[in-house]
Amino acid sequence: MIPFSADVFFSFLAQYNAAIWPTQIVTSLMALSVVYLALRPARHSGRIISGMLAVLWLWTGGVYHLSFFARINFWDLGFGVLFIIQSLLLIWSGVVRDRLAPAKIVTTTVSTLGLATLAVAFIFYPLLSAILGRTLAEIAWVGSAPAPTVILTLGLLCLCGTARLWGLAVIPLLLCLTGSLVAYLLPLPQDWLLLPVALGTLAAFMIKRKA
Repeated sequence: MIPFSADVFFSFLAQYNAAIWPTQIVTSLMALSVVYLALRPARHSGRIISGMLAVLWLWTGGVYHLSFFARINFWDLGFGVLFIIQSLLLIWSGVVRDRLAPAKIVTTTVSTLGLATLAVAFIFYPLLSAILGRTLAEIAWVGSAPAPTVILTLGLLCLCGTARLWGLAVIPLLLCLTGSLVAYLLPLPQDWLLLPVALGTLAAFMIKRKA
């Protein structure tokens, strides 16, 4: 089912990181900025968060998937389209309709799940990759690679908006499921984090809905 091995994947990832350097720094700073705005909201924070997330999803879909990894995997064409659709959804729901404003956390459970998910994106995902022997060039960085960007988005959806934002969670959750399957088949142990992240997000949304 997967037309390449784990070694080929990491070789391409290293080439991708080298080709876009130093974009990783910019996207990581953007990711940190949206987290700061979620935790320390100001005027129009929701629109800014949505706009910056939309840029990260557009970059990952257009550059990572369509322009680069589609060379070795036909399925990346579909993933690229999904990332671009998610970018448009973020613009419509978050920028135009301002529905992604940082919310008052109704329970400590929701805030804990959201913060834990963000910690996975920024700390545990790259740390696990390093523990597994991957070099800096072979690590997928938040904002410029799919898995940590998906995790970042789910963490922010836990902390922002209401349970009515299911529409913004559908594509990230679908990508978590497909990513978990790919992680099992290659294997990519660091992407095994996607499934618990998806389950945690579902739990947070259900708690928000009840509240």
